Amino acid sequence: MKPFRLIIVFCFVFLFVSAFSQKKGTFSGKITDKQTGESLVGASVFVKANMTIGVVSDINGLFTVKAEPGEYYFTISFTGMKTINIPVKIVSDSITYMNIEMEPFSIQFDEVVVRSGKFDKPIEEQTVSVSVMQSKMIESKNTRSIETILDMTPGLTILDQEPQIRGGSGFTFGVGSKVAVFVDDMPVVAGDAGKPDWSLIPVENIQQIEVVKGASSVLSGSSALSGAIYVRSKYPGTKPETNIKVFGGMFTAPRSPAVQWWNGINYIGGVTFIHTQQVGDKNTDLVVGGAFLTDRSYIGAPIPGPYVNDTANITDQDMENRKGRINFNIRRRSVNIKGLNYGINGNLMYKKGSTALAWLDDTANFYRAYPGAVLLSNAFTGYVDPYVNFYTRLGTKHVFNNRIFYNNNQANNNQSSKALMIYNNYQISKTFTTLGNLDFIGGIASQSTFSTADLYEASGSEKNWIWNLSAYVELEKK
Repeated sequence: MKPFRLIIVFCFVFLFVSAFSQKKGTFSGKITDKQTGESLVGASVFVKANMTIGVVSDINGLFTVKAEPGEYYFTISFTGMKTINIPVKIVSDSITYMNIEMEPFSIQFDEVVVRSGKFDKPIEEQTVSVSVMQSKMIESKNTRSIETILDMTPGLTILDQEPQIRGGSGFTFGVGSKVAVFVDDMPVVAGDAGKPDWSLIPVENIQQIEVVKGASSVLSGSSALSGAIYVRSKYPGTKPETNIKVFGGMFTAPRSPAVQWWNGINYIGGVTFIHTQQVGDKNTDLVVGGAFLTDRSYIGAPIPGPYVNDTANITDQDMENRKGRINFNIRRRSVNIKGLNYGINGNLMYKKGSTALAWLDDTANFYRAYPGAVLLSNAFTGYVDPYVNFYTRLGTKHVFNNRIFYNNNQANNNQSSKALMIYNNYQISKTFTTLGNLDFIGGIASQSTFSTADLYEASGSEKNWIWNLSAYVELEKK
């Protein structure tokens, strides 16, 4: 009886394994060059939402992919050919076969993607005026703040720290900017004054900058009436990378010794660093960067004169500028839920600075500030951005991102202010191949700002609150 029982157990195990293996279906086909008809060897075929499911074509251009039953979007790519995304329905214990023809690029472009709308698109497909600056340009200039790079863009000027595109300006002294500024699609315009803090943007952690010239308020908010500036952060490649930069300099003495107020060397110095790496099981991206800068300034403290009496007691040392900033990006690709990635970005900065609104005179004290026209500040600013992205098997993308932005600026002359901004955004996008590759995107965004400012105390209350809710829809078809 024992051999008979063993045969029965073996049959049950065989039937179970066979039934389990039959649950998967097969997607196979042949990949060829549309112009020549030749087979493409080594073309990549993988699931768009899960790159771990995929193969490469063999010497005859043939491929076979096994997957669980369901509807998928497969991406087919090959060097020098246009990438193809096709929907495929895999049926249990069945073979879905396709002949795939790939078209070569008529012109080879650099890998540049811009966000003039809500879609990532190659620059040659843009219908608006866009300027793109790569990280190599930024590194070669050794800029300490991003506005010195933006000033090189035609049609864009930075006046009183306010970006102006084709003449569009804010209310006064940079307040109420008409050019929106985004870092990784999240606004960095401060909630209290409606102006960007350029020193907060991590120059050491920039992949590229995109300047959209022209009204973008429908897609980027009411602050983009004149245009928008998009900053894209870096993420790790396949190999870890660390960059450390140390620099120093000085202000040269003016031609006339009578107008030089400092003794010795009037110096500038600092250090910046960034480290990018895929950690653990290679499903987690980590980026850590920072900057520490000091600038003695070439404008000295006010001094009393025959017609001027300064009671502020500001010293030359008070006019120095110092800044320390730490930023990080963490992104995790889920192993259990295919197509899901989530993470958090952050940026924290402490800054001590001075601003001279007027110089003392145009002769002996040309490089000194006018009494009462000096703004000294000690500011802490920072934000954290938690986010979740989910790509479904059918090619639909869901994005939920948030920003908590806080700044506390302690200043003289009753100019202190605090502000807390909370930004939330949900977005859904999909390409409908059955409608001729029609791109659809829609979403809803909310922004709340709570501010306290000494400047507005005379209006009845130093505290202010505002809440904006908006929805958007975009359709594109080439």
